[in-house]
Amino acid sequence: MVEFKPKLSLSALDLAACVYELQKALPARVNGVQALHSRSFSLELYVPNSGARSLVLDARGFMFLTDASTKRVVASQLALSCARLKGLWLRSASQLDFDRVVTLEFSEDYKLVFELVGKGNIVLLKEGRVVSALNYFRVKDRVVEPGSEYTPPPPRGVDLGVSVELKGETLLQALVHAYNCPAELMAEALFRVGVEPSLSPGSVDGDTVGRVKGVCAEIIGGVRGGMLEPNLVFSDGEAVDVHPILFKHQGLRVELRPSFSSAVAEYYEPALKRLLSEEAVEELSGRAKRLLTSAAKSRQAAQESAEKAEALRSMAEVLSQNPLLFELALRAARNKSAAEVSSLMEPLGLNVGEVNGISLVLSFGSASFRFDPRRSAYDNLGSLYDEVKSLRRKHEEALRAAEELERQAKGVSVEADIERKRVLRLSVAHRKWFEKYRWFFTSANKLVIAGRDAQQNQAIVKRYAKQGYTALHADIQGAPLTLLMAESDDQSLYEAAQFAASYSRAWSAGLSAVDVFYADASSVSLQPPAGEYLPRGGVMFHEKNYVRGVTLELSVGFLAIEGEPRLNAWPSAAKVGYTCARIVPGEDDKDSVAKRLLKILRQAGGEYQEYALTLRVDELLPLIPGPSKIVEQT
Repeated sequence: MVEFKPKLSLSALDLAACVYELQKALPARVNGVQALHSRSFSLELYVPNSGARSLVLDARGFMFLTDASTKRVVASQLALSCARLKGLWLRSASQLDFDRVVTLEFSEDYKLVFELVGKGNIVLLKEGRVVSALNYFRVKDRVVEPGSEYTPPPPRGVDLGVSVELKGETLLQALVHAYNCPAELMAEALFRVGVEPSLSPGSVDGDTVGRVKGVCAEIIGGVRGGMLEPNLVFSDGEAVDVHPILFKHQGLRVELRPSFSSAVAEYYEPALKRLLSEEAVEELSGRAKRLLTSAAKSRQAAQESAEKAEALRSMAEVLSQNPLLFELALRAARNKSAAEVSSLMEPLGLNVGEVNGISLVLSFGSASFRFDPRRSAYDNLGSLYDEVKSLRRKHEEALRAAEELERQAKGVSVEADIERKRVLRLSVAHRKWFEKYRWFFTSANKLVIAGRDAQQNQAIVKRYAKQGYTALHADIQGAPLTLLMAESDDQSLYEAAQFAASYSRAWSAGLSAVDVFYADASSVSLQPPAGEYLPRGGVMFHEKNYVRGVTLELSVGFLAIEGEPRLNAWPSAAKVGYTCARIVPGEDDKDSVAKRLLKILRQAGGEYQEYALTLRVDELLPLIPGPSKIVEQT
């Protein structure tokens, strides 16, 4: 087994699978563009007959199609430029040879090129010329600048069909260096052929190298043709890699997923959430700093206006107490006699500046005022007092502006602090194995888990179903396999049944109650009896008992796992956790219910208040089974 390193970027093989799945979803209309962070954005798509999807492009190394909605987090010039794609149709997706370069073609001759070479880049083209890009550069063989004709990056290695001399310390290194083929694929091909990757290149004959290349080509062709087995690779309970096919050489535990995009999303989205929060903190902190800088400038302006107003007021008092001298000075200014003006004004403590037939500038301290010698002393004093009033208004306005900016900065700083805590929560939370499923603890502190999809339903049966546990399923097509992982009692059984019922299709159908059947978990399997058919992803109950008329109702709130707070939903029959609200099937869409629940949770107070402030709507959405109604908040 070769040394394992967690995947930090999708390979060319991964991109081939991404392109295959994306192409199957096209054409799709672009409904919007959202900047997720400084090096990624998502195209919000509408796929006919399928609905809304998001295509995430991250130049750090990831691309996938997801059902999750995305929101703008940061400002991005590239995303702003790509806003012109809104309303256009995404018609096709293609991979450049077998390189890590994907081209998306839109109507009106627009293209978006996704390059995972070098530092990564995303380039928007119109009629083959660069409109905008994440990174602009000019090198010997390639230019990416606005208006330049687009040239794709050069291939990393030669085609698998070409024979070249192998150079390197090991056979794996030599093959990866020579051919345009990812290391993980080459390692898998060596494993399947039975060749040790650490051998020296010179110790392997050409026929063996040919067989290795043949396996690579076969795998590539299969992926391009849709022969996929999407999976996540786990180590110590954490997803550490993602593949479009089953790789045997790594020797780690794998879990299949329904699509490669869903596998990539599951692998990537936790890191994305942390990154989004980190960038949001940075943006909010910068915004708060800019607001405080503006507030300081406003306070400085207010101070200067106050000082000038005070100086001019003092000048006005001096001149008002000596109106005759002021009138004589104005007459001298009309005669352009600067010396005479100085002899009249300087004894009063006023400095004389410009003197001519139409202007007389007097100053007191650091403040000066321009008088009009053609007007009377009375009129000039009126203008001076008006200036004093104007400066005082400016002082008050600048102070109010400063206070408002400081208030805004304080609010933004609070937001940044909340985001900082959110980053910490996402970064250090110690997730338990059961949190990948739907879960809760009964009033008797017994763990109940339920599948989020058909694959998880089957995984629960394979790994955890055993004699003494109780398996449950709502008596309706489209329901999770639910497992009470302890000896059953009447109350725990009903709570588990309510959980199974609430997360079934009965909720979206608007039913208020549904029957739930159950059996000892040992009588549940993935194999139907002879002559019967079990749908793909289905689970077979070989015996059934019933809990009739189970009401659909969930409590939403907080609880702690080994001292760490968690947001969760559980059957309302269970008296556990800190309940903030109860929901039942209704007519309000999930998004609006999630937003209302978020406000309720943030107002809950108590020991979970700080945790509640770090929550977002997207963390509530998975807890809501479908259209709902909030019937009680506590």
